[in-house]
Amino acid sequence: MRQFVQTLPVAAEFAIVVLGAFGLAFFTTFLALVTSSGAGDAGSTGWYTGEHLFSIIAFEVPIGVLLSAFLGVRGWSLKRLGIRITAGETLVGFGVAFIALLAVYATMFAVAVAAPAFITEVMATQAKPGGFGLALVIVVSIVNPIFEETFVCGYVMTVLKERSDASTAITISVAIRLLYHLYQGALAAISIVPSGLILGMWYARTGRLWPVIVAHALWDFLPLVHYVR
Repeated sequence: MRQFVQTLPVAAEFAIVVLGAFGLAFFTTFLALVTSSGAGDAGSTGWYTGEHLFSIIAFEVPIGVLLSAFLGVRGWSLKRLGIRITAGETLVGFGVAFIALLAVYATMFAVAVAAPAFITEVMATQAKPGGFGLALVIVVSIVNPIFEETFVCGYVMTVLKERSDASTAITISVAIRLLYHLYQGALAAISIVPSGLILGMWYARTGRLWPVIVAHALWDFLPLVHYVR
């Protein structure tokens, strides 16, 4: 079995990792788009309940372990992904988060200027997250960034950079990131593209993944902690 896994072509490895990590989210996105009845549905972010956060952890922990074991057999390592946990890299992550946040606000401002009615309608349909405690927020803010950035940024971009170029790697990484977040609605989609571009460009330029994970963790934790009951 180990030899079979090691001899798989890179295309098969890529499909296994991407579909294993995000295939369910792709399907959820498809269902959400098919069943939505209008802008209100498309803009809803009522997914952030305690049950939803728990389901993220319940899915990402075992799948992350399985895919990491698979990649380990294939010869992947933390070094190849660019994961080096240090205090300095963690501080850099705060800076990356800030820059990406500015990009998100700039994009939202541009959309608001170009289509004010759309932004007003989307904002009016936003459901407040709730139904979770601090412990669950902390755990999901650790698990989700490690899972997502390891695969959609670290793995996807490394594979594509080695076989194409940085621009292609960034574009496909952002496209995958956008696709598995579309079920969260239009407002989430508006924020995913600029933040994904910043993270992708940072990783393409530096090859350092830990600051990307830290930035993502901050984005998960800070908005959710306001709704802890």
